[in-house]
Formats: sequence, C-alpha cells, structure tokens
Amino acid sequence: MANHDSTTLVSATSRWDRPAVSTGTGETYLVVTIATGTPTTRINRPPVDVAFVIDRSGSMSGAPLSLAKQGVLTALNLLTDQDGMSVVAYDDTPRTVCTLMPATATHRHGLAQTLRQMETGGSTNLFGGWQLGCEHLTHPEFGTPGRLRRTILLTDGLANVGLIDPQQISWQVARQRQSCLTTSTLGLGLGVDEALLAGMAEAGGGNFAFVEHPRDLPAFFARELGEALSVVATGATLTLTLPEGVRGRLLNPFPAERIGKRLTISLGELPAGLTLSLVFSITTRAKHEGVVYSPLELTSEWQTTDSSAARTLIPVDPLISVSPADFESMPRDEAAVEAVAQVIADDARRTALRHYRTGDVSAARSSLGAAMAYSVAAPSSSARLRKELDEVMAFDPNSPEFNTRSRQIENDTHRRSRGRNL
Repeated sequence: MANHDSTTLVSATSRWDRPAVSTGTGETYLVVTIATGTPTTRINRPPVDVAFVIDRSGSMSGAPLSLAKQGVLTALNLLTDQDGMSVVAYDDTPRTVCTLMPATATHRHGLAQTLRQMETGGSTNLFGGWQLGCEHLTHPEFGTPGRLRRTILLTDGLANVGLIDPQQISWQVARQRQSCLTTSTLGLGLGVDEALLAGMAEAGGGNFAFVEHPRDLPAFFARELGEALSVVATGATLTLTLPEGVRGRLLNPFPAERIGKRLTISLGELPAGLTLSLVFSITTRAKHEGVVYSPLELTSEWQTTDSSAARTLIPVDPLISVSPADFESMPRDEAAVEAVAQVIADDARRTALRHYRTGDVSAARSSLGAAMAYSVAAPSSSARLRKELDEVMAFDPNSPEFNTRSRQIENDTHRRSRGRNL
C-alpha cells in the first residue's frame, strides 16, 4: 500500500511479515517504508546553520586535534553565503570561538586563521561543549526559524567532566532533536568511545563516522552537509497507534516516545533519495483464534521546505490471531522479511561489538546467533547477511585489526539503519 504526495516528495508504505499472530504469545513484524523522491525541478533549499563543536582536551593532542581542525576547514568550503556557521571549543570548560555568522568568504577566511592557532587544554566536558553549540543555534538572538540546524561534534568521545553518563547525554540530544536540531558526531583518534558517539548521533537524527586519516574527511562532510542541502522535509514523525491487546516495539535505533497505546518515532530531516524501512515487533497474547486486532493506525507528519505542514494516514491491513500451525504455514511477504532480517542483523552486529569491547565474548556470540537464525528466512540476502555476521562472530577483540574493522562496521550499520547508502 502506498500514499504519495507529489508536492512534498514523501511516500509511505506498510506491509506485514505475516498479517497474523499465533495464539499464546504471538509475534509478527510490521515494516513501514518511508521514501523521498528527487525533485524534477530545482527547489529553493532552506539555509543551514551549522555549529561545529571541537574537542580540544588533552586527549586530543596531536593527530586528533589536527584532524578536527581539518574537518571544520573542509566543511566550511561546502557552505554558501546564505548559510550560517559557529564554532565552540571545549576542554574542561566550553568556550565560544565564534557565534553564529553568515558563512561568507571573509568570515570563513577569518575563522580558518583562528582555528589554526587552537591548542589542546585539559579535561573533557563533552556535554557542555555540545550544549553550548546547540545554544548558538537555538538562542533567540542567533537562531532563525525556517533554517536547518545541525550541531557537528568532533571528538575522541572520552567525556570525564560534567555530565558523562551516555544514556543521559543521549536523552538530552533527543530532546534537542524534537526542536528540529540535528546532531552528528565524528570520532577522531584511537581512543574513540563508539557507543557514546553513535548513541548521540542516533538520538540526534544525524550521522556518526570514525575517521583516521585526513583523506576521509571530505567524504564525510560531503555526505553530512550534502544531506542537509538536499532536505525535502523537516520535523518528520511517524506515529503508530495500537489497539487493546497489542504491543509494539521499534527495532531501529530511532528515538521513540510512548504515550499509552501511541508510539511516536522522531525521524527529523528527510533528504531527497531516502529509502528508510522501520521495523516494529508486534506482539499479542491471544487466547483464541479469529481475534481481529483493528485498527492499527499509522500516521506520518512533516514540514515541507516552504514550512507548510503535511500529514498522511498510512493504511495497515488488520491483524488476526491463528493457530500455531496455521501461523507457521502462512506465506510470508518476502520484501518485509528482507527488511526485518537486515535490521535484526545490523542490531546484532552493533550489540556484539559492544559486548566484545567489555570482554563479554559469550554475550556477543549469543546475539549474533539469534540474528543468524532469522537471516535464513530472507532468501535474497541470507548469504550476504550470514557472511557479515560470521565476520563479527570470528572477531578476536585482542587482535590489532579489531578496533579499525569494528569502527568501519559501526559506521556502515549506522548509515544503513538511517536509510543512507554505504
């Protein structure tokens, strides 16, 4: 099923793995695909305001700080006079390098001169630095409605002053996302805390990447700012309303707010050419066959680039309860199975890598094994998924290659989970 609005270039479809649940403790999957087209005529993109937040703490000494400076300089060249830029630097205390100003050639040249003189300092108040960068974009004196807003954090991710709890930091990032402010993170150096930085990017609706070499910087910022400059919808949300007796859980790493039987997913900005499959685990405890769970309601909302609001209702087939035997023999929607298998495999790889880093090899391999079992159901991609999972299963966390390869996998799974091309 599809609902397409040619004006906003946003469409949505829904499909079940199987439109049924088994009696007892039943589970099935609902796949919702959000897609954006590419405009056939030129559209006026909204300006983008970017706050660059640079970690200048002692742990950034040498190559990491050099990479951060080069990263900002690379990004500045992608902005135009209509865009805005600001810079925050932090060690134990965040400070403003420049408040939000137009990204003119003169201003960019002056900022480049300032950045080249930056040196490392003391401890790492990562949250305070990120927060000050956000204030540059949201303060009434600086922020302007109708403009895209992005905070880009460049750091080795080792917070040790101020708020340091990763879950609390991600929660604060998610709150800013509700105000249509996107957070992306760029990990630099060998001591990167991938869990913290990937968690911030997931909560903030942005991108996460790990960079070891200056040659990788242009590609990251071309993607990062290229997406911002091709946005066709902002403030996008997807809301799933469940009937009594049905529970739902989103498997993708997107912020989800639950109020009663309503689950609202914050999608944020939608760039042109996006295809994003959101997978919900739907469970019931049906005692009898023939129970019809309806209606399941799906609505999506967003703003177009001219700031007009749009809302659409996405049709969803009813869900019924059947016997365990009938459930197992029911045909499955191949496209839905492929989408579910990919989300489960990506989540298993991320989870396993984090278990490896804490030394829990058994837990890592357990999560991978569960994903392998489901991947068999996806005929078109089972061989590829099995290869990806096998690679992580064979990891030795003490090997020299572990850090580099695990970070590449974090990068890839994060981008794919957000509907971005690898």
